[in-house]
Amino acid sequence: MNPIRAYLQLIRLPNLFTTAADVLGGTAVAAAAGRGGDESTLLGLVLASLCLYAGGVALNDWVDRERDARETPHRPIPSGAVSARAALRLAVFLLTAGTLAALAVALVLSSAATAVTAVCLTSSILFYNLVAKNRCFGPAAMGLCRCLNWLLAMSPAAAVWTLSHWALPVGMGIYVAGISWFARHETTVSSRFYPAFGWTHWVVGIAVFGIFGMAYEDVAVDRWRWAALLGLIALWLTVRTLWAIQDPAPRRVQLVVTQAILAVVVLDAAAVFLVAGPVLAIPVLALILPAGWLGRWLYAT
Repeated sequence: MNPIRAYLQLIRLPNLFTTAADVLGGTAVAAAAGRGGDESTLLGLVLASLCLYAGGVALNDWVDRERDARETPHRPIPSGAVSARAALRLAVFLLTAGTLAALAVALVLSSAATAVTAVCLTSSILFYNLVAKNRCFGPAAMGLCRCLNWLLAMSPAAAVWTLSHWALPVGMGIYVAGISWFARHETTVSSRFYPAFGWTHWVVGIAVFGIFGMAYEDVAVDRWRWAALLGLIALWLTVRTLWAIQDPAPRRVQLVVTQAILAVVVLDAAAVFLVAGPVLAIPVLALILPAGWLGRWLYAT
């Protein structure tokens, strides 16, 4: 494997567009509440989120290196394209850089909420990889990481949050926990239970995500368009789940997992559409294009 490609694979380059979309979605919601910050704040939060995600997945591969050597020897570490030591160093560097970037934003904004959320996010990434990932609460821990990523972007507006604001990060967290359940045994012929259980999380997560649009007062589009959009996303995921359950072979399960990951961008764009209208939502939705294109050469799971 080409060394550059190996490192891009290690950090799951296609998926970085989904975490950037989270930040754009959360920032749009914060801006709608009048506390969005400026361009430098946005760039700092995007940088922090990208580094934390990339560091987290690099650490994930380091933790899984022995199992991957048996089940997926083509991955960067077991194939020898990236040494275990180099992967660990990269993970530590990226996690440190991401945390410092978020703390710098917190300092500029004088936002204790941003600082606390950044530390909690980094701690959750470490907890997932070093403690939780192979346990029954592993998917919940992964969902917590994505929930905190959304909260990090929304944190500049923490002082004016309403109860409905929590629906967005919590809904996204449940949804991403479902991705983890769906992919629980993606390298072998999966039990039908895991895709079905993952799908349940997707539907519940999208429903919780949708509460924000139905409860929040200052929206830019009709609430029923919001509900219809989320309903279409849930319907599409249901169709794809049924296809995977018919024959839960690794190829099918991994394909649906990849599509569910890309759907994160669609959900984020939907949130921007709700609070800011289509002009700002379209650039967020466009992030699905490079993510999908790169996913043809670099696996996302």
